[in-house]
Amino acid sequence: LQAAIKGEPAGKEATRFITVITDGQANGWRADATAEWASIRALSQRSRPPVILRAVLAGDDSGPVSNLAVQGLTAARAVAAVGQPVALTATVKNTGTLKAQAVPLAWTAGGQSIGLSTVPALDPGAETTVTLSQPFPNPGLVDISCQLTGHDDLSLDDSARFLLNVTESAPILVVEGESHFDPLQSDSAYFLSALGWQASGDTSTKTASLASIFRPKLINYQKLGGETLASFQCVVLANVPRLSDDTVQKLARFVNSGGGLWIALGDQTEVAAFNKEFFASGAGLSPASLKQPVGEALDREKFTAVSPPSAEHPATVLLADTHRLDIDRLRIFRRHQLDTGNDQSISVLLRAEGGSPLVVEKIFGRGRVIIQAIPLNVSW
Repeated sequence: LQAAIKGEPAGKEATRFITVITDGQANGWRADATAEWASIRALSQRSRPPVILRAVLAGDDSGPVSNLAVQGLTAARAVAAVGQPVALTATVKNTGTLKAQAVPLAWTAGGQSIGLSTVPALDPGAETTVTLSQPFPNPGLVDISCQLTGHDDLSLDDSARFLLNVTESAPILVVEGESHFDPLQSDSAYFLSALGWQASGDTSTKTASLASIFRPKLINYQKLGGETLASFQCVVLANVPRLSDDTVQKLARFVNSGGGLWIALGDQTEVAAFNKEFFASGAGLSPASLKQPVGEALDREKFTAVSPPSAEHPATVLLADTHRLDIDRLRIFRRHQLDTGNDQSISVLLRAEGGSPLVVEKIFGRGRVIIQAIPLNVSW
């Protein structure tokens, strides 16, 4: 639907009619993805010339139906390291009216068999997940597929595919602000440790503390304007002061062409300058404008808690596991305020207690931007 809405019209002023012909099925339409559907609605309403969406209901669903459907195939991570086991998960649902017996599920990678799982017997309307853990020895895009080997009334939904990016390294540019003498105040030190690296005295070189797919390069924000960004998959701005207009535009071109940008705000963030350069009245890189920070970093009596996030987003799936992590006991003493307005295209990945957004995400061109209201260190 998005591709159709964005497609070129037949004529310069021609109204576009987009028709969906359906038998009324819900499966495969991701009806619960309300943000995505709202984004499609908004896109169609903004389009010029106008777009008219309509649906045509066809088909007869009467009578008994035997049908198992693979509703989706996902991986625990879209980018995996060479030799790193990846959990592949297939969601299978009985969309028929008859009970489905247990059947095998065959897994392949690049056309080669990598395993066989069993889908248990399912009552009508019931669903289950089947998981396979598999490492991949060579870099490149791997075409993963799973196929139900049983027979039913609708064979077209018996399989699913997923493209997994297997890589030897993920180059990341980490841009830090003014240096802190206290390592507890250093955003980059925490971030590099989380990636499995530690910075040496010379920030141009690093020593690996453990095996890591990430290959970070650490620079000062004043050198960002002269850095070539095309060789990096992601740029992380770790509590940097105001950047020049040319540097912000350079970042915009990088993200628009498919790069990732992660902005961690902090005490060096200038609110007015950020709103002017990054938010730009809603047309800039930032999905949210900033209000003045709230709270006091040194006042440990007043704080806000963090609401455990959803496990549906790949960026927060690990944070949502409160049995192994203590994010529900985290305390934030000071934070920036992110104003997302009524923009339905913004995803809130993390909220403070009470609903205030802490981390937000937005697609920008072919890339994406994540803004977080707190630094990458523990000072706030």
